[in-house]
Amino acid sequence: MRWIEKQDRVEQEVYSAIDELSEEFGLDVSYYPEVYWIGKTLDFKDVGLPKESEDEFDERFFLKISFCDHEHNSIIINRYRWHDIFEESSHFIHLDNSGVNLNLSSKGILWKNIYVEMIGFFGARVLGSNARNGYLDYEDLMPFYSSEKERFYFNGNRIIQSYGFDKEGFNKERLNDFFVYQQGYGLGEALFHNYIFNNIKRREIRSILTNDLSKKDSAKDNILELRERFWPIKTLS
Repeated sequence: MRWIEKQDRVEQEVYSAIDELSEEFGLDVSYYPEVYWIGKTLDFKDVGLPKESEDEFDERFFLKISFCDHEHNSIIINRYRWHDIFEESSHFIHLDNSGVNLNLSSKGILWKNIYVEMIGFFGARVLGSNARNGYLDYEDLMPFYSSEKERFYFNGNRIIQSYGFDKEGFNKERLNDFFVYQQGYGLGEALFHNYIFNNIKRREIRSILTNDLSKKDSAKDNILELRERFWPIKTLS
């Protein structure tokens, strides 16, 4: 009974968060997602995801990571905290209104992922999350990244030591994941502060939320433009 009560509460909180963002930015809510509170007992077979999603589900369950699977109309809440509910709700309404293609083979997927995480963190802040952005404890990775050649340029082992990556665990996939969340969360934070101080208008935020990023380099160009305006990139000394 306790699990059922928590499941119902989480579901209503997700729906309320989606409604609040919809009202704030004039977005459409054409349907609501299936919401699952994992708790300690929910198993993969209990959620409405296809078999090919099982490995991802198990990994996120182990790491206690909540996620939005918009393709299968689902939100999975792994930890019962406001930030998880707010961020995944933000992802859902963003993807539903923009139609951004997040297929792994999609061109510019790295920049699209940054864009999506930016919106997720921004939306969570608008909804009231005060979760700490730990990625800002580390040196900004953007100055080490060539947006023209789409690769990182580091000086020896400095970056490995600075970010606490050991040499064995320092691989491209892990680095890209860190880059995506650091840039997305950092820019989402900057966007939020500029929004509440009226440095960016509601209509522009709505345009950001509904952009399908289908034009060539659209995600990259938008991210770099927003960084220049709200989180200027420092030149390496």
